[in-house]
Amino acid sequence: MPLHTFTVHYTEALVVAAVRAFVWRRAIVGFGWSGLIALVLFAVGAAADINYGDRGWVLGVFLAVPVFLLIMLLTVWIAHYRNSLGKLRAMKSPQAQWTLADETWMVAADTGSATMPWSAITDIWMLPGFWMLFTGMSQFAILPTADVPQAALDCIHQKTRKSRA
Repeated sequence: MPLHTFTVHYTEALVVAAVRAFVWRRAIVGFGWSGLIALVLFAVGAAADINYGDRGWVLGVFLAVPVFLLIMLLTVWIAHYRNSLGKLRAMKSPQAQWTLADETWMVAADTGSATMPWSAITDIWMLPGFWMLFTGMSQFAILPTADVPQAALDCIHQKTRKSRA
């Protein structure tokens, strides 16, 4: 028996904001201070090699690492952007019905449905205007919170507390 049932509406701006939040937190902030320091050291090393006239393989490495990381960042952005917007654009009506039950949660849209146990949610990012419910490192469901009753949000928070601990 469902505890809560509600319909949410999606927009391109909301989906892009979720992808931006994902890329920022996972690929940039998740990189951490040590990664940022390493990137700065590679840039300083490249600048020093250029300044001293060195054009050898060391300069190539100093330049290749930051370029490779930038390409990886762009790849993550493009993949999630195209996938998320593709799913939104495939919908005839940009809305989904969410059903919260004792053991499971379900999302149904005109493109399909999914039912998952609460334990599948490994993390929740509670951002202004939407939540991101993670079922894997790079897999998430976007929950626009504007249309969600507070009791349903509290239910999600309470049901996922154990799996996120």
